[in-house]
Amino acid sequence: MAQPPKPGASTRRAGRVVSVAACIAVLGALVAGCSSPPEEAAPPTSAPRQRPIVAPEPLPDTRHVALAPVAGSRGGFPVAVHGGELVMGGSVVGPDGPVAGATVLLERFVGRSSGRLEVLTNASGRWVAIDVYGGRYRIRAWHSPGLGMAASVVTFIAADAEVDLALTVGRYDGADVTGDIDDVDPEVGATAVVTALATRQQVDGRGIITTAPASGRDALVTPTGPWTLTGSPEAVIDDAGRVSWTFTCANAGPVTALVEALGTETTVSATCVAPPVVLPPPVDTPDPDFPIGDSFTPPFAGPIPAGTYTVVEDPGTCVLTYEAWTGTAWDPARRTVTGTGVVSIPDIARNLEALGDSPACTYERTT
Repeated sequence: MAQPPKPGASTRRAGRVVSVAACIAVLGALVAGCSSPPEEAAPPTSAPRQRPIVAPEPLPDTRHVALAPVAGSRGGFPVAVHGGELVMGGSVVGPDGPVAGATVLLERFVGRSSGRLEVLTNASGRWVAIDVYGGRYRIRAWHSPGLGMAASVVTFIAADAEVDLALTVGRYDGADVTGDIDDVDPEVGATAVVTALATRQQVDGRGIITTAPASGRDALVTPTGPWTLTGSPEAVIDDAGRVSWTFTCANAGPVTALVEALGTETTVSATCVAPPVVLPPPVDTPDPDFPIGDSFTPPFAGPIPAGTYTVVEDPGTCVLTYEAWTGTAWDPARRTVTGTGVVSIPDIARNLEALGDSPACTYERTT
């Protein structure tokens, strides 16, 4: 059964009809304005451009790539030390008893964050921190510049604990001098350098124990033994805390150098030694194998022993030259012996030759 129209429905429908008609009219005007005159030909339509299909490059395999760490750190948060109901106290004791005016550092940790509180000891060496929280604490004490703790006390303190913590500080105001030598066995006539390192310990304003070079201070060396000092026995410690002296060994024997600096001393020891004896190479003395009764006619390489030789074949004049053994080597200057009878060769000889173009004679060993 048809329902009667609702009030106002016809009005809305009429409005939609008018709107549709208006849109059609506007569309017709646009089409008419953009169309070409009837007498002109329509432009030819071009085929759409086809882009080549390119396969994508394969992506690199990053499953095993190590990633570099990112710089930065976790953000911290302030940690309160004051605000609780705990009363924490104790004493600071040094080598000479209670330490007045010492600084006690209380560091309270929550995770990686921390808060800090510094308190001072009274004339009796006592310290107290009132209305603090419980928790994990790192505690140390110092009195600059000479008293400090090499290690802090790390402990957990409950919120309702009764704390009477005794902290012991040590003395760190001493000087240290160490010595060395660049050659512990210098030879007689050679030099050796003695070097000393002078440092001084102290506790800075943050309670950190430091070792600093004692630059600008005077040092003194005293030698003993058979070596002599080059230059003055007094020297100034340089910026690196070092000072050095040069010595020369005069004779063989033990030597020492006593170094004094900063009120302390150290001794360096060495031994001056005689230089090694360099022996000449062994001499290979020739051993001629030429018995009595044997004969030779130059040129003859030899060698022949020293002795007397008789001319057994004489073409007229006999002049013999040779190289002589001096006892350590062969003399490069040739020697000469002349005669047609019995001649004497005083040294072991080799490379025997007739002089010049003269005919060679034959010699027989007699003795």
